[in-house]
Amino acid sequence: MRSTRKERLKAYLARSKLLRASYWKARRTQSKVARGLHSKRQPDSQQFDSFAKLDGESDSEENPATPIVTDEYELRPHPDASNPVLTHADVPFRLANFVADPFVVFEDGVYHMFFEIKDVARQVYIAHAYSHDGLEYTYNDVVIHPETAQHTYPMVFEHDGEWLMVPSPGPGVKGEFQIYRATSFPTDWELIKVPLKTGVRQDPTLFQYDSRWYLLFQDTDQMDIELYHAETLLEGNWQRHPASPVFCNDSEKLRQCSIGSAENVPSGYPLVHDGGVDIFFRRHTVPDLRHYRITKLNETSFVHEQVNPEGPFRDTDRDLWNEQFIHTVNPVYPFDHGRNIVAIDGLPSDSYTWSIGIFAAVSR
Repeated sequence: MRSTRKERLKAYLARSKLLRASYWKARRTQSKVARGLHSKRQPDSQQFDSFAKLDGESDSEENPATPIVTDEYELRPHPDASNPVLTHADVPFRLANFVADPFVVFEDGVYHMFFEIKDVARQVYIAHAYSHDGLEYTYNDVVIHPETAQHTYPMVFEHDGEWLMVPSPGPGVKGEFQIYRATSFPTDWELIKVPLKTGVRQDPTLFQYDSRWYLLFQDTDQMDIELYHAETLLEGNWQRHPASPVFCNDSEKLRQCSIGSAENVPSGYPLVHDGGVDIFFRRHTVPDLRHYRITKLNETSFVHEQVNPEGPFRDTDRDLWNEQFIHTVNPVYPFDHGRNIVAIDGLPSDSYTWSIGIFAAVSR
């Protein structure tokens, strides 16, 4: 019987420990060279007098008094980060093709980054890296293997004293909205709930507002952006919101898009604050990322508006590693203006190789 491409790749990696060790050493060297080539001269930090000094202190870590990015702020490369801070070359012993979808949480003085790995056999992993300053990350391990389930977009947050993860369904998950719980944070996770068993195509994005839970995601049928809600997270009866869909998409046009069938798809942690809820949405038909603010939300009403038509990024801040597209925007969770670190991922113009960088919110 003819072996599959995936089987041949696994056999190749298993041939020799020496081969794998040599491969890893070469990849680490390649990563250092790539960072030097892909990073422009980092800006002088004196230009960024608002780094880590955003106006307004948080009333609480879960509900900041002011949003992290407003009309007066934009996202720019952090002056102390050597972007990209994590690439496919940082992943050992795997033929990794790219890393993407970074979500960073801060726990006991350590920054924990959860992210997607895709290998050349198109298998998808959820992995973990860590940092003591939020700027330099060390790869740790895979936390959800494709043998368990193939997921992307690992949204991690704390609820009732436990760490939970809501990932995006990958191959074989069949459109489910799944919730995992850490049995030993940050490395061990178990599936505990499937509130929706069908209909979720990608990037389920969860948040709590006025004591009610809400979920945004792209659906499997029309590729529209749906909104669901429930009174409680784990035991609630999740229902479609009357305002859903909040964005309508052209599914035929999206299926022809070269970088993925996403349009107005939520792209990171929603930021809940006194003025509402800030959410970033990405577009693939036009490589762009938009910033919206929900100003009214309850069981029957939904109103949102675009914060800044120019978007949160400046074109002049694109380097080779993120020249074509910026995909995900995630301020460190729990949100605190004193920790002005925002994880993003980017795509170069010459290959489909996503990498991860660190930005910050600064005055325009």
